[in-house]
Amino acid sequence: MDCSSKATLRAYVVLCLTQANNAIHTFIEEVESSASLSSLKNALCSSDDLSSAMQFLIATIIFFSLVFGHIEVESPGPFRGRSNPNTKSVDYDGTNPLTGAGQFPCKGYHIAAMADPTGEGKPTALWRQGAPAAIKLTKGGLHSGGSCQASLSYDGKIFTVIYSMQGNCPTSDMAFTVPADAPVGPVIGSWSWFNKSGNREMYQNCFSAIIEAATGTVPPAIPFSQRPPMLVANLGGTCKTADMVDVRFPNPGPDVTGTGDDNSLIGDCGAAAPVTPVAPSPKPADHEAPEGLEPSETPAKSELVPFTSKPTRSVPPLASQSSVSFSFSSIPIPVDDQVPGNLPAPTRSPTSAVIVPVVPTPSSTSTSAVVVPVVPEKSTPVASPAAPKPTGGAPSGGISTDGSCGGIKGKTCASPNCCSQGGWCGTSAGHCGTGCQAQFGVCSGGRAKFRRHTSEVSR
Repeated sequence: MDCSSKATLRAYVVLCLTQANNAIHTFIEEVESSASLSSLKNALCSSDDLSSAMQFLIATIIFFSLVFGHIEVESPGPFRGRSNPNTKSVDYDGTNPLTGAGQFPCKGYHIAAMADPTGEGKPTALWRQGAPAAIKLTKGGLHSGGSCQASLSYDGKIFTVIYSMQGNCPTSDMAFTVPADAPVGPVIGSWSWFNKSGNREMYQNCFSAIIEAATGTVPPAIPFSQRPPMLVANLGGTCKTADMVDVRFPNPGPDVTGTGDDNSLIGDCGAAAPVTPVAPSPKPADHEAPEGLEPSETPAKSELVPFTSKPTRSVPPLASQSSVSFSFSSIPIPVDDQVPGNLPAPTRSPTSAVIVPVVPTPSSTSTSAVVVPVVPEKSTPVASPAAPKPTGGAPSGGISTDGSCGGIKGKTCASPNCCSQGGWCGTSAGHCGTGCQAQFGVCSGGRAKFRRHTSEVSR
């Protein structure tokens, strides 16, 4: 063909790309690392036998592979993201999936960011209780869509779902409403995605945000403490997603769109069960927004769906004041006996730091940001949400639907679970061995198998 005309060359490239759509999709899936792309380009484009048109076509395919290989969060600016103005060292592979349990959560980027609250950990989003918010995604390889979740974490370990999309994600940005009773203060935001086509993977980007108090909001039927943990799968544990389906989350939470597909999960990924809504939590006080951040105004829609979840501790709202500042402390990376049963143990790190909201006393208006390095073997972790303390006696609260047992409600674990001394249902050795409260449920068969799925790295 005559390649002297740019118009002719352009038309030829467009025709080739159109006819080779499926081949290009496979190419994008299998050739994603910059090293592989560079090697392929050098091997193909250095040949004297290739026409200029073919070389141009190859370069075009490589360009699209680099640009549209995957997607990532664009706004709010993620940790080490290109769109985050506070990033010191850009991760140009930010669109890549998590490579294993050792990269959960957040590829570990939240640790350094939260140790630098005025630098890389500076918030890139200000969300108000009960107000619309959104997570904007870059354009890239959509993998036929899939399912994704937006979550919040106040300690860098427990990620609580605030919105789930079952299908059609990320074919559109995520617009949702911040829970009206979300704890006020600094928080780690998370976007996680399970792609429909391609390899069985899990994607996650995290960012720093602030939840601002609001007045006049209607308390939700399902309190924040009863929202579910985010789904963790395809990281080498027992839970995996099926191929070519939209994942249906076992616990999507009360705010969810889409239905997902049947048989979308393989292995022990947890099970959903309805719960009875509890009394609404008290309405928090209002306070002014930190300087330099504006609340999101993106509209959102939500539906209510019953679910179960382990309760987490809410952070008290901040009192009204002219300025807000936050304090940060360090906690150890979880050790082997703190990892969820469906994930392999991550590699121990020497120190770590995560975000811990601090409420100022009435006489003060601000607190200092303090970060103390902690050695895991010699440190005491920041307190996790307190488990209910068993009181003994006959069960009076019925079968547990949120994982708790014993305590003042006298909930009984559903068979074959046992009620541990700490007040939680389960079938592990810790639940069925010494300390098992037989009056609230006894493990059947004498087998210790961890059944309850959770996304928290430690409890």
